Amino acid sequence: MKKKSFVLLALSFVLALGGTLGTTADAKKAKMKSIPLADSRQVVTVSLKSTDENALTQYAYGTVNPSSADFHQYLSPTQFATKFGQPDSYVADFKTYMAKYHVKANPFPGNLAIKLTGTIGNLNKAFKARLANSSLQSSTKYRLPGKLSNQVVAVVGLYAIDQSKKTTKKPAAKLTSQAQAASNPTQAAIKKPNTALSPANFSEEYGAMKFANT
Repeated sequence: MKKKSFVLLALSFVLALGGTLGTTADAKKAKMKSIPLADSRQVVTVSLKSTDENALTQYAYGTVNPSSADFHQYLSPTQFATKFGQPDSYVADFKTYMAKYHVKANPFPGNLAIKLTGTIGNLNKAFKARLANSSLQSSTKYRLPGKLSNQVVAVVGLYAIDQSKKTTKKPAAKLTSQAQAASNPTQAAIKKPNTALSPANFSEEYGAMKFANT
């Protein structure tokens, strides 16, 4: 039991580490390029159930047990997938579903994990991801169609974002006719000097002394 727990823990750590590194790298790229979060690329790993978990556990122990018939009898990826992994038909259904959301799905050898690549926004839509807040932390909840969800153990690297908050540009304020005239004076709006005035009156009306402090 301890060995089994250790193997599962190690596998979870590797998957989580891969998802975390991918998330961190993509987040940095998005920040450098000023890409909206929903449009940045993301890699998610989906861990699948074995079709026969007990037999898989016994086989794994048998490969390291000198008294077992399976001692050092290792399977090829194709043999492993046939014996313990999800059928190709399930993987094909998963690919078809993800393609609807422009997410690329590639199974790892053995058909016990699928690598998903797409934008964070599309991955959120495919998994119907949403934030679930508690008093201690925030977590991501997801939902898949029943025939796909039943064989999923975990989804690593998926996190929900709030896509309802969109930045909108405020419409430019309309200038009043007076403001437009002030900012774009036309020739007609400029008062022409009265040349019929006498030199003294003209100087008094338009000269610099008019603006001098008296």
